[in-house]
Formats: sequence, C-alpha cells, structure tokens
Amino acid sequence: MIAPLFFFILLLSQTACNQQKKSSEKLNPTPVIDKSSKDLTNEILMNGSSPYEDLIEFALDKHNRKIISTFNKIKAEKTSITTHLQLRKISQFDTFFVRISNAVSDKNYNQIALNAAEAYKLIISSLHRRGLIVPKEVSYLDYVGFKLLIQLNEEEVDWNETHTTVIRSRNLLEHYKG
Repeated sequence: MIAPLFFFILLLSQTACNQQKKSSEKLNPTPVIDKSSKDLTNEILMNGSSPYEDLIEFALDKHNRKIISTFNKIKAEKTSITTHLQLRKISQFDTFFVRISNAVSDKNYNQIALNAAEAYKLIISSLHRRGLIVPKEVSYLDYVGFKLLIQLNEEEVDWNETHTTVIRSRNLLEHYKG
C-alpha cells in the first residue's frame, strides 16, 4: 500500500512542478498568481520560492556550478523574502539559510537539498490564499516529493523517516481531498 502511494505522490508532485515550470516559460514568471489581485506578498514569495526548488534539483544532481549560481540568487533575494514572511517564521528561515550556506561551502549536497526544501516549505506556508490560482497545497505536494527524493538519495535510507513522510503526505491529501 505504501509503495503505490509513494509513487502516486512522487508523480503528482513532479507533474505539478513540471506544469508550473512549463506555464512560467510560456506565460510569465509567476504562473500561480492572479495578476488582477496585485498581491505583492504572494508574488514576491512565489518568485522567491522558485530558486529553492532549483537548488534542490541541482543539489540532488550534484551540479556545483549551478548550485553556486542559484545560491547567489537566493542571497540576493533573501531580504525581500524575509520582509514578506510572517514574523514568527523569520528566524527559522534565517536558520535554513545559514545551513544552506554552510552546506554549499562543504559541498554537502543532501544537506543543501534538505534545508532548501525546508526553506521552500516555510516560504509556501506564508502565502496568502487570496489571489492564488493554484492552491498552495500543490506546492506542499512539491515539498513532499522533494523530501522523498532527498531521503531516497541518502547513502543509507532511513525507511522509518520515509514511511513517516509518506503517511504525512497521505494525511495531507486526505485533508484537502474534500
């Protein structure tokens, strides 16, 4: 039962991520924002979350040049993002940022990916529902997919933690299903 659910979540997450990227390539850089809402916070957070997704992928691929380039973009946008985060989340975000920075210096690819995923989740959790075309739960599914990929990329897979991630994702699906 867990294996089919895992692959369903992974497929759903990757499909949503690919759809968002295709849409942004064709339409505009912020495909899930309704431009008529003019919600600056959501626009900044959505634009700011994208490099974290890229960083996760580059870290899993161990593509050091792209990691450094993306991390430099993240550094440049950090103040803009923290300005639009909920106050209680700023220190957590700063912690993830420092961990990413240290992991980039150490070329610890799984730690780069793991902390980028957690920072991505924190950014997404600060989105306001108004003005979103695609519910933010789709981005949470992206997070779950990333988390599973990162866990499966470990030298020694912690199957208990992977199982916990699958259970949490199933609970998330059940919560938002109806």
